[in-house]
Amino acid sequence: MEFMKDWLYYSLVSLIRKNWLERKYPNRVVKYEFQDSDELPDLDKPAIYVANHWIGENRSLTPCVIACSLPVRFYPWIASDLTNYKDAHALLKRGFIDSDINLDNEITKFFLSLGIAMVTVPMIRTIGVIPVYSGDTSKIRRSFEISLEYLREGKSLLIFPEDSHTEMRDGVYPFQSGVGHLVNQYQDTGDPITVYPIAVDGSANVIVGYPVIFQDRKPRREISLELEKKVRDLYNSNEDSE
Repeated sequence: MEFMKDWLYYSLVSLIRKNWLERKYPNRVVKYEFQDSDELPDLDKPAIYVANHWIGENRSLTPCVIACSLPVRFYPWIASDLTNYKDAHALLKRGFIDSDINLDNEITKFFLSLGIAMVTVPMIRTIGVIPVYSGDTSKIRRSFEISLEYLREGKSLLIFPEDSHTEMRDGVYPFQSGVGHLVNQYQDTGDPITVYPIAVDGSANVIVGYPVIFQDRKPRREISLELEKKVRDLYNSNEDSE
């Protein structure tokens, strides 16, 4: 079963990369802050990858951009809206069909986004995403439980900790403290956890920063602020170099 999930994941990534990302952004680049370092980190080891959302109307597609950019099998946190047909249909129409498909007929747009949702929702559910909820404490707790299970199984998570309801600063929204809570929860197992900061800009360029290894518990807000600063610094360094 796990083999089939991996096969579907890599098939989807390849399909999206070739038929959308490389066509729409042929000049995009992927950079590693540590690429000239003598000691390269092992991307095959389980880790948490934290990133900002892609700025613009395609922000819901940020997980696709990162998955298509790095040689890592991700288990991403995904807005729960993308795991049910009704909400996914609306998101796909607003974030993909309306912006990327040149159609004038609203009825055609409606049925095209509905058809895509009917295909993508079961795929998203199958590949091992972690749905993230807001407001429902029991469901939020379950998201953290699944995340810890995946990390213990040697899987890597892709998380977007931004709070988009706050004011953006230098291209990145302030981080919520959930990622700090997850880091502390994992350390309760007795093992350190590696976190990679990632920045994505409006041209779909991706830059991966030096890994941060957390070995001791800290206030979860302090952890989140540390990672937020690293992602913001990466984002701004990428903007300055263009």
